[in-house]
Amino acid sequence: MRTALLILAAGFLGAAESVNSTATIGIWNHQLLVTAPATGNHTLPGGTQRMTVDWRDATLDEAAIFLRSATHLNVIVMPGCGERKLTLNVTNMPLASLVKWMGTQTGLSWSYHQEALVFSDQPLQGASVTRLYDVSSLAAQVRDFPGPELAFSSAGDSNGALLQPATDNADTAQNTEDIADFLRRQLHIE
Repeated sequence: MRTALLILAAGFLGAAESVNSTATIGIWNHQLLVTAPATGNHTLPGGTQRMTVDWRDATLDEAAIFLRSATHLNVIVMPGCGERKLTLNVTNMPLASLVKWMGTQTGLSWSYHQEALVFSDQPLQGASVTRLYDVSSLAAQVRDFPGPELAFSSAGDSNGALLQPATDNADTAQNTEDIADFLRRQLHIE
């Protein structure tokens, strides 16, 4: 059960290695409260549009001007990134693949953020997203209801079998804080 919750939280947070200290896991009303930056959107509108380019030592600013006119997208190059050079000679390549290659050659991150294609030296983080997970089924105490214990009677007893009442050895339940601590350790969140 813990593994299923970990997979659920890790899926929400992106991947365990990409989680950083801006993510938080807390408890509210016996429920797990997870807040993390929204993942960047790498889905371009018109990403299947075919592009043909021949750039030799072109700057990213020059490539952005071409993309603006050819795709009618808002293309933003963050300050200090426009002079990076790229060389691409492609024919009939989807726009989404072209943008990925542009990012790879210039060493920049890109995302489609707030209706604009943005190239920057740091990945853009979207607004934080908070989700509430009901973990009551994981934190609830699961009782074991054993039947009566059967035992053979002593040699001098004529009854043949002895029924004894069941002993109550209920395990302690996980509480929500234990689950939150487990997730913080697994996802390296402080």
